[in-house]
Amino acid sequence: AAPAGEAELQGANNLIDAVFGMKMEETLTCDETAVVSSGGGGDDAMDVDGGKTSEGDAGAIEPAVKSYDLHRKLVCNIQGGSDASSQTNVNHVAEGIALSLGGKIEKRSDVLGRDAIWTRKQRISRLPPVICVQFGRFYWKHTPDSQDHSGVKCKVMKPVAFSGTLDVYEFCTEEVQKALKVSRDRALAAEEDRIAKKLRGEREGEAMETDNDAKPSSAEAEAIANAGDDEEAEALKAALAMSMQEDGGAAHAQDPPAPVGPGLPKDFQGQYELFAVVTHKGRDADGGHYM
Repeated sequence: AAPAGEAELQGANNLIDAVFGMKMEETLTCDETAVVSSGGGGDDAMDVDGGKTSEGDAGAIEPAVKSYDLHRKLVCNIQGGSDASSQTNVNHVAEGIALSLGGKIEKRSDVLGRDAIWTRKQRISRLPPVICVQFGRFYWKHTPDSQDHSGVKCKVMKPVAFSGTLDVYEFCTEEVQKALKVSRDRALAAEEDRIAKKLRGEREGEAMETDNDAKPSSAEAEAIANAGDDEEAEALKAALAMSMQEDGGAAHAQDPPAPVGPGLPKDFQGQYELFAVVTHKGRDADGGHYM
C-alpha cells in the first residue's frame, strides 16, 4: 500500500505540484490526412499542396497523438481590439483560456511523409486546489522594416473582464467532467428542493390563513374526519412505499464521486473563487511595477 502522503498527493510528485499543478491531456490530430482520406483513393489522389499522394497514403488517416504534461498555470490569450491580425475578440478570461488550450501547429506526418498542419487540443485531467491564471499581455513584435532592431517587446492594453468565480468545467477532460457533473447535479437538485420546500411553506401558510377565516363546526369536522379515514390509510401506505423507494435511491445517489485532484472536497463542482490579484502597472514591458 502507498504511504498516506503519496495517497494525499494523488499522482503529484511534490507538494507544490499538488497545490498548483494541473495534469494536462494534449491531443494532436492531423488536419491534412483527413482531407486526403476524404478525396478518395487511387494514384490520382491529390494532397492539399497539389501534389500526388501515393496509393498507400490515399484513404489513410493519421492516428491522433495523445500526451500528458504538468502545468502550473492557465494562460489567458488576449486578442482583438486594435490587433487587426487577431481572429478572436477576447472579452472575458474564460474566452482567453479556451483560446490558449487549442490551436494549430506544424508537425511531421508519417502518413504524408512531410510536415503537416495539426490541431492541438488541451484539457485538464487532474485539478489542483489553487489555479493560477496568467493574462498573456506581453509579446514579441517583429519589426522587419526597422533598421535599429528586429523586434520590440509590447504589452496588450485591451481590457479583459473576469468575475469572482471561475468555472473550469468546460476545460476538463470527459472523465473529470463526469465526476464534476455528479456534484453539480446534486447541488442543483438540492437547490430545486429548497425552492420547492419554500414555495410549499408559503402555500401552506396561505392555506392556514384561509382555513382560519372559514373554519367548519366541530360536527362537520368530525364527519369529514370519519369519512377520510379510509383515504388516509391508503395515502399512508402509498407514502410509506414511496419513502422506501426514495431512501433506496438516495442511498445509491450518495456514492461519493471519483476524486478529481489532491486536496479537493468530494463535492467539488469545478468552480474556483478569486482570492488574489497581481497586476502590472505601466505601458512598457520593461518598466512599470507589479502591485
